[in-house]
Amino acid sequence: MSVDRVVIVGASVAGSRVAAGLRDAGYTGSLALVDPDPDAPYDRPPLSKQVLSGDWDPERVSLGSAEQWEARRHVAAATSLDPALRVLRLDSGEELPYDRLVLACGALPRTLPGMPRPGVHVVRTLADSLRLRDDLDRIGTGKLVIVGGGFVGAEVASTARARGIGVTLVEAAATPLAGLLGEEAAAELALLHADNGVRLLGGAPVAGLVGDLEVTGVRLLDGTTLPADAVVVGVGVRPATDWLAGSGIPLDADGGVLCDEHCAVDADRTV
Repeated sequence: MSVDRVVIVGASVAGSRVAAGLRDAGYTGSLALVDPDPDAPYDRPPLSKQVLSGDWDPERVSLGSAEQWEARRHVAAATSLDPALRVLRLDSGEELPYDRLVLACGALPRTLPGMPRPGVHVVRTLADSLRLRDDLDRIGTGKLVIVGGGFVGAEVASTARARGIGVTLVEAAATPLAGLLGEEAAAELALLHADNGVRLLGGAPVAGLVGDLEVTGVRLLDGTTLPADAVVVGVGVRPATDWLAGSGIPLDADGGVLCDEHCAVDADRTV
């Protein structure tokens, strides 16, 4: 079967690399990129470091544009999929027929009860990073509480401390990143936090946010309330696959797409 129409759901690193790779390999058919983020595609690691600090302009994290890959860009979210008809439906009302569909839809940040709320941030998109940067300007040398001691939380903590902000980093595990890096490496990173002036609270599960309209603090399960002028929540992500419900595409218990050793869900249609 000839392939004349490829639709890629997700315009971040994976989606943009697929688009570029197809053109580099000589594919000349129709190519569409679907993503609700108007700023995509861009590199995410600098969002919690160079972009947040203001050292880099947002344009510096760009990974290219749909135009350079001769792709049609749809700034919209996928809402449903009909594999039998090979049609992808978007929240814009558009329906995109395809011969091959690439699932590069990425992940969504996990949140806490009471979100969204003014003063509470996640750092997943370029817009998230710029909003947080503006809020750090607002609080000056005030108090920032970071919930979650993973890479994003650690990087935001370092960036905020460089601005003179008081940072408390709260982690449910005894030592941040111990499960990923091992106890010895995690202990060294905890010492780096302390040397940088970060107040690190390990083994401190969060009960919820405090504040009626704007956030004023974070409440721990032991009843302690940590005052906060702003809060960053970095408690992981989940697959952005809710829209695949009812499509017949197999998902695991966490929402991840089940595929074969070639990353294919259905070798004739979807990868």
